[in-house]
Amino acid sequence: MGAVLSSLNDGGIATAVTAKGGEVWMDRGKFSALIYCANRLLTWTSLFTACVVTPILAWMLHERAANAPTIAAIVLLVAGPQWIATRTTVLATVSRLNSHLRQLQVAEIVAACIRTAITLGAAALGFINIHTALLAVTVATLVYAVLIRRQVLPMLDANVNGAEEAEFGRGIRTVMRQMYPNNVFHCVQSQLAMGLLSVLGGTSEVADLGALSRLSFFANLIAAPLNYIIGPAFARCSDGLRLTWLFSWVLGVYVSILAVFIGLVAWQADTVLLLLGPKYSHLHIELILVATAIAIVFVSQIFWSLNFSRGWVQVVWLNIPMVLSAQFASALLLDVTTVRGAVLLNMVTALPTLLLGVGVAVTGLRRLCRVSPVEH
Repeated sequence: MGAVLSSLNDGGIATAVTAKGGEVWMDRGKFSALIYCANRLLTWTSLFTACVVTPILAWMLHERAANAPTIAAIVLLVAGPQWIATRTTVLATVSRLNSHLRQLQVAEIVAACIRTAITLGAAALGFINIHTALLAVTVATLVYAVLIRRQVLPMLDANVNGAEEAEFGRGIRTVMRQMYPNNVFHCVQSQLAMGLLSVLGGTSEVADLGALSRLSFFANLIAAPLNYIIGPAFARCSDGLRLTWLFSWVLGVYVSILAVFIGLVAWQADTVLLLLGPKYSHLHIELILVATAIAIVFVSQIFWSLNFSRGWVQVVWLNIPMVLSAQFASALLLDVTTVRGAVLLNMVTALPTLLLGVGVAVTGLRRLCRVSPVEH
């Protein structure tokens, strides 16, 4: 539910800030107007999202026999930090576009250490529970937000041009109209996939797929440069030929890394399965398929990192019918009563997003290359 709140709070605002910020980041006045406008919009989107999502969260907790004080505490500790985290993400865009990566790293490390210290302290005292876990996240989120504000606010003007802020507002709302349906879809799509597997397959297939999916930690490990360095570089680059070269170089490096990753997983499949647990030792082919699926999703992430950083989101809504069609067709055609069929379903479902990302990126790069640097 925290992830749902984060996605719907944002609704495309961070994407719009990165794309437009890549054009105006050197103009302090305009950049400030963009950031303040985004934060004002976030106040309204967060309020709307809280009104929709928190009653659902409260109902889910009530169905699991939670009492009223527990429900109130959990709802507060889930919704509050997500609102703060989304606003902090927008502010952190200032540091990313200005390549102040060391400051961002320090803030994240400090927040992570605080979260770990609170969790371990509570565990050592013997009262680790949902409240202390969520409290650790809340305190860490607050500390991170304070550190980011201290870094970013000196780089922004206190007073901004109202007309410029209004103009940025219109642009952000346009991006939100294009992206919000897709954000909503992403909140339910994975649950829909698991539901199909549960109905057409079985709980054991879902459990085995969940275990193999732990391999996705590798994608999280190599995603940091994409989020903190490469995405902002895409946003700042206005020359079509240079951007094409930069993207091709990034894609080539990551594809090479992912190819090595798949090769190592295939070579050391027994070792990887042993780490997951002895009951998964027979899933050799399935493990390689999961590694391939992770690679497909990550390559798709690379293309969409370019698209989002440039604001190329006009047809992102096509992702919804494309993924749904692939999902239902795969569920009917594949034997999802086996783990291999379940893995193939996830792999096939990831392909439409990749193909759409490739099409949008190629179209955007061609259009940008046709514009001379002087005209652009």
